[in-house]
Amino acid sequence: MAIYRTGQASMDAQGYITGYETKWREQLTLIRPGATIFFIDAPFQAAVISEVISDTQIRAITTGGAEIGRSNYIILLHDSITVDGLAQDVAETLRYYQSKETQIEEAIEFFKNFDLKQLQDLANQVKGDAEKTANDRAATEQLKNDTQQIKDSAVAETNQIKADTNAIKEQTQQIKDSAITEVNSARDQGVLAVNQTKDQAVSEMNQIKGDVSNLKNEAISARDSAQQYMTGAQSANSAAETAKHGAETARDEARQWAQQVHPENLLHKDQNLNDLENKDLAREALKVDRFNQVDGETLILSPDKIKYLTVRNDGWGYWDTALQRFIPLSIYAGGTGSNSEAGARKNLNIPVGNRAVGLADKTDILSFFINNPESGYYSSGGDVVGLPEVGAWWMYNLHVHGKTSDESKLLYGLLSVTSDSGNKWENVCDNGNWRGWKRVFRSDNIIELTGEKGNTLGEYSIAIGDNDTGFKWGGDGILQVYCNGGSIASFSHQNIRFDGRLTIYPVDDNAIRVAGVRSGGGSAMIAGQIGGGSFAGWRDRGCGLLCEITGKDAAFNVFKVVHWGDDWIAGMDAINFSGGGAETHLYVKSGEFIFNSAGNATCSQWISTSDIRMKAQLKEIETASDKIDYLTGYTYYKRNNLIEDENSVYSIEAGLIAQDVERVLPEAVHYLNNDGGLDPKGESIKGINYNGVVALLVNAFKEQKAKVDKQQEEIETLKSEIADLKEAVAALLDKPTTLES
Repeated sequence: MAIYRTGQASMDAQGYITGYETKWREQLTLIRPGATIFFIDAPFQAAVISEVISDTQIRAITTGGAEIGRSNYIILLHDSITVDGLAQDVAETLRYYQSKETQIEEAIEFFKNFDLKQLQDLANQVKGDAEKTANDRAATEQLKNDTQQIKDSAVAETNQIKADTNAIKEQTQQIKDSAITEVNSARDQGVLAVNQTKDQAVSEMNQIKGDVSNLKNEAISARDSAQQYMTGAQSANSAAETAKHGAETARDEARQWAQQVHPENLLHKDQNLNDLENKDLAREALKVDRFNQVDGETLILSPDKIKYLTVRNDGWGYWDTALQRFIPLSIYAGGTGSNSEAGARKNLNIPVGNRAVGLADKTDILSFFINNPESGYYSSGGDVVGLPEVGAWWMYNLHVHGKTSDESKLLYGLLSVTSDSGNKWENVCDNGNWRGWKRVFRSDNIIELTGEKGNTLGEYSIAIGDNDTGFKWGGDGILQVYCNGGSIASFSHQNIRFDGRLTIYPVDDNAIRVAGVRSGGGSAMIAGQIGGGSFAGWRDRGCGLLCEITGKDAAFNVFKVVHWGDDWIAGMDAINFSGGGAETHLYVKSGEFIFNSAGNATCSQWISTSDIRMKAQLKEIETASDKIDYLTGYTYYKRNNLIEDENSVYSIEAGLIAQDVERVLPEAVHYLNNDGGLDPKGESIKGINYNGVVALLVNAFKEQKAKVDKQQEEIETLKSEIADLKEAVAALLDKPTTLES
């Protein structure tokens, strides 16, 4: 980055800057609007140059009303860091030397056409005639004066060439200084990276030391535990010795007791208790007198010995010896309370399955079941009263849940009826009153949860709430959801299809998560087809992702890429400013790329591939110096689109005109936005590849340098010839001559 720091400067509150010993409008200073001036003495102040008025006057903006007295300053010629600015600087430098080229060529042509021999002959003639007349001496004096003028002119041209050379050296030194600064910065960054690596290594070594210390502590703890276990084992050994002595003592005491027992009072093992005198008394004493085994069965007797539970090879039961029959197990005890199937069904309130009670014609079925509260199956013809719909051959199933105290009336129960068409209805009796009929099944494969509203969804459907909202079978493995008669979604074993907008309010981690890992070219988190269109119509096209922001002057994330527990990888956000304009930022780790609504892009560095291995048919740009004569650098306001509309935005720039570049280097001009940005003539927007312009300027600079080098050689030759001429004139005048370099 080049800087300008000649002289000193001051600034008033209105932003006017006054220079002292400055030449701000001198050629090759490259100071222009947009550059930044810094007052480096206290207080430090920065401002943006808006106009270069003269060598000592500059107008600045964004000064904040600051006043700065005469102090040191620097101007950052930051426009040179862009390709566009660099190209303009090089072009101005070449144009300056081209302006000097005419003067140099005129001097060269003068000396080329200068007849040194003729001058020498004239001098010899003057010398021969000098003694004749004083007028001839006056002519000689005039010749000396003319020669002095030639000398002065040559010295002036030589001094100008020196000045131009010094200017080039100064520019070269500035570039060198900038390169040294960048190298030093890179070196500092490298040192910082090495130090960071060293610090990390020290940290890891300290961690290893800590782990070793922990292992040492664990080993000491294990040693202490082993000592405790050894102490416990010694204690256990002592306890075992004590127990051994106790057992030996008990053994001796048992031997003494056994010697005191009489054998005739003992039961013998080989008799298996047959040597008992009264076995019944023994059974009573052992509380097993109610347990008996006889041939064919095993008995468990009641306390009064009248009833017993018998287990036989063919079954078991509860027998009453007084009644001489088996007693059924009561419902209270978990049985049926009956010895017959019919009695068991009655006791358990189970309807009879092998017959139905017939209802006579003209029967009011609801009144009938109120007055006949018996669970069971019933049937009738079509000539009955109280049915939910007109039909014939009805079947009834009554489940009684409660009766009046005299069991004559139904209080609580459920009545299910089925028609000859297959429709099924139910009615509930609540405290002696029927609640009303509800359809629970339709023979046309329609289920209604809508009361009497009906179902308009058609076959194989369930209507919920009203007649046109619910679920419907849409084919093998397909379930459709309907709202107000229209399909809004369908489910299958492979996917879910929504026929309208899907609105989800996520919870937990505030995201719609897709389980598993996507792999393969056809896999994605979100996939689907979108319609296309022109670039200019991007606002009206469908999109793969639509983010609706909630306000202005705040950045909103569009996407993020992260490896949890490791690092943030990439992301993109956008912001809409209330003052106008918008920006989109793209992040790749710590790198940031900024794109704004004026069409500008910003980053640390844009790099274009330029490897010679990628190039073919190389052809050097010729007559570059002549070509740049057609190019002119401008400052201008540029619109972000070709045809102005409500979305147009202007920005201040400096650069070249694409049509000018196209005349001399069409390879550096590209045609953009062919589908929506055409001008009225049907021509597309033209853009410049400034890498091509830089290549043109480099070759032009080389051509100019070759010319300057050749001219320098000719100047050196002329200087030598002038020196010879001076010696010849001095010899003519017979006086010594001091030569100046």
